[in-house]
Amino acid sequence: MYCYEWKEHHSNRFRVYDRPRDGKTKNDLCREIILSLVERGFNIRYICFDSWYSSKENLKLIDKLGLFYLCRIKRNRKINLSKNGEWISIKELGEIPESGLIVYLRKVGYVKLFCLSKNGKAVYYITNNLFMSFGEFQEVKNASWRIEEFHRGVKQCCNIGNFFVRKRFPVLGHISLAMRAFFILEKIRIDKKITWYEFRRELNRIAVGNAIISLCKETGLLLI
Repeated sequence: MYCYEWKEHHSNRFRVYDRPRDGKTKNDLCREIILSLVERGFNIRYICFDSWYSSKENLKLIDKLGLFYLCRIKRNRKINLSKNGEWISIKELGEIPESGLIVYLRKVGYVKLFCLSKNGKAVYYITNNLFMSFGEFQEVKNASWRIEEFHRGVKQCCNIGNFFVRKRFPVLGHISLAMRAFFILEKIRIDKKITWYEFRRELNRIAVGNAIISLCKETGLLLI
């Protein structure tokens, strides 16, 4: 999960999904992560996630904690323009104003609904911040793109998916070390203001240079 603290974005907590062993769903793990971040005292402005995690239990927990969320939501979720009106699916709504539309989400409560067009298809977002402006919506939505960048970075730079073991604990060890490596890489990115890929190239350059120097010393070759 990514914690949006407005100025910087930090990957803070992860869980390994293994329902056959521990019986926990992805939504159970999501709530565990949220609670652990709150307990650690993070100054969380928004919690952002995909429609997969937009269950009523997750949304109600965030509300109960006094936090804001912004998430995508499936077009078949039932809403109401008033608490006691007729239930319709989001896709049955007419045109949604750019500034958003306050609706009653079934079994959740009042939320603000935004709609964007992506490749000619409507994409819906909701937030429990009923006063969110379109400008703030765009800002938070763009910041949440760091989630996708994290997935790409931890795979390409830390090889989280490349392991050659089968047993549970070696796999967990590999994942934990890959995540720890990414945390260090992210801190370097923030401190030195360089990309992950620039730092990786620099590491490769240093490693190759040291290997050449070591080989030349061993073989008695002269570097010019």
